[in-house]
Order: sequence, then structure tokens, then C-alpha cells
Amino acid sequence: MSLVRGANDRQGEIYDEFFVDSRIRSDVWKFADRFLIKGRLLDLGCGTGEDALHFTQRGLEVTAIDISPAMIARLKLKCGEAVRYEVGDMCSYGSDKPFDAVFSNFSAVNYVSSLEWLRRIPLLPGGYLVLVTLGRFYPLGAAIFLLKGQLRRVTHRLQSTIEGSLDGSTFTVHYHSLNKIRHDLGPSFELKHVAGLRALSTTPDLRHLERFGVIRLLRPIDAWWCAHRLTAVISDQFISVWQFVG
Repeated sequence: MSLVRGANDRQGEIYDEFFVDSRIRSDVWKFADRFLIKGRLLDLGCGTGEDALHFTQRGLEVTAIDISPAMIARLKLKCGEAVRYEVGDMCSYGSDKPFDAVFSNFSAVNYVSSLEWLRRIPLLPGGYLVLVTLGRFYPLGAAIFLLKGQLRRVTHRLQSTIEGSLDGSTFTVHYHSLNKIRHDLGPSFELKHVAGLRALSTTPDLRHLERFGVIRLLRPIDAWWCAHRLTAVISDQFISVWQFVG
């Protein structure tokens, strides 16, 4: 995690340029707002606090955790005292007071091999855990890699782990299938909702392709694809909602 922290520290100043206005973030909020309604929310891997600010403005009491001091510094500028924040490893975070919900966006949990530690976070019965994780296969991205002749990148996500890089630092990315998440959470969590985030639509790094008409024509198919549980996980990222049943 130290390599991830160092890379994120260096990215803190420019992170918002790529993700604050992201349409993907808006899609995440559209689904998360259906379940994260009131009470105490724990934001894991909070980044610069854009999600924390959103949920605070909706009336939730947010505690935000991130391993990067630079990210937390940006959060402090945005949120001031409206959000409780802490620099720390989300996997070892503890609290004496239970939360009504737990949230983690933009694949923060894909930098750890197991999600069993989520069981240790005190969550009230009936509370929700909302995770945004990387899909094992991104159809549009795979098609582009195939056209470019980059065959190894077409199927690289089908591996359980790969080596990633950011700003000169390398680290391991772990791909968690829906079954893997279910196994790690255990029987105390029940799956309530799954939605895909970009299967046949562009991610921010591919947005330049939207000038081609075929990409725009794929949007209705993408919406259908991402709305169905069986296909939702075959996306760039997917959001899964779990309820703690005790």
C-alpha cells in the first residue's frame, strides 16, 4: 500500500482534473443515493473528497479515510470541518461507534488482495456497503486493444492480479469478481443490486473516441448491458450494493 500512497500523493494536485466532473462519478451517485440516505457514512479510499462532499450535502455524517496525505489535504480544502477525515490504511481502520453505511468508489479496494477486513467495520443491521470495483473485462477497451494489435492487453484483466503503474510507481491490482466479493464478505452480507459502469461507452482516457458516430450509437446498448446483473460485471467498473443482515 505504500507504493499506492506515494503515487497518490504525487497525483493529489491533478486528480480532480480527471475525476471531479466525471460522468462515471455521477452514475455512481445515481445508484448510491438510492441506498445511502441517512446517518453515519464511512468513505473508504476517499481521494480528494468529492464523494464525501456530495454525501455531506445530502445530510449524511461522513468519515473519510485515505492512505494519501496529499489527497486528505485536498479534501480539507473542499470540506473544511463538514467531514471527519483521517490519513490511514482503510484495511486497519477501526471505530467504536457503528456506521449506517460504508462506501468505496473508483476501485480503491482493488489495491488489496482480500476484502475480508470489511467484516470488521462496525455496521448497523440493515446498513449498506456500496463498492465500486474494476470489472474483469471491459468490452470496448478490449476491442480497441485488439484493433491496435495489443493482444496481451485484450485479456489482461482476466488474470486475478496484474502489475499496474502510476506516476513511476508500480503496484499490484487485484480483480475481485462478484463471487469473490461475496465469499470475502461472508454470509452476513446480502447482495441487493449490481450495475455496470461503461461496458460499450468510453472511460475518461478514451473520451476522444466519442467523435466517432459508432461510439454514440452504442450508448443505448451500453445502458441495457450495464443494467442487467449477468452482464453488469463485464464492464470497466461495476457497483455492487450489499446489505448487512447480521
